[in-house]
Amino acid sequence: NALPWLREGLVQSWIQVEGEIESYGLVNPEGEAIPYEIDRVDLNPDGTPARALAIWPESNLLATGYTRRAFKKRDHYQTPFLKETQRQPWIENEFLRVEVDPARGGGIVSIFDKETGKEFINQKHTLPANNLFLLNEGVGDDPAWRLLTTGDPQSSSDYTAEVKSLGGPITHRLVIKAQGP
Repeated sequence: NALPWLREGLVQSWIQVEGEIESYGLVNPEGEAIPYEIDRVDLNPDGTPARALAIWPESNLLATGYTRRAFKKRDHYQTPFLKETQRQPWIENEFLRVEVDPARGGGIVSIFDKETGKEFINQKHTLPANNLFLLNEGVGDDPAWRLLTTGDPQSSSDYTAEVKSLGGPITHRLVIKAQGP
């Protein structure tokens, strides 16, 4: 922790792997297991694992301090990989539910606060909350700081997206892939 206060959050770190990745576990200096998940694995040319991106939560990291963690080979350990958890275009926890629309570029169409019952996205709008526009540049000799457009916008919501929900013991996320302008 390079900051001058206690810190907590998710840590991402690449680990070098020799052999089966399923035989590794994350431990603290006392040898106690720490919950983690594997985000992705890079392979060697022969198809064996070379390294893996691990994610785990940390809390109470001392100001301008550090803590040590180790990936150790262990017997009978179940490595937690991120897996596709559902086909619905939404994720939620005990506080929020976030929904996207694959037909509108994977744009956010709802952010619902479960505690207050408040919807943060105006449902009367036809465009998603995170919609992007591309404005084609027009012609002209005006100064570089003046923007001239052709008036033909292209919108990210004009394209269909593929939406996957991935989950593990630490994180849940939506992975949205779409073509765009």
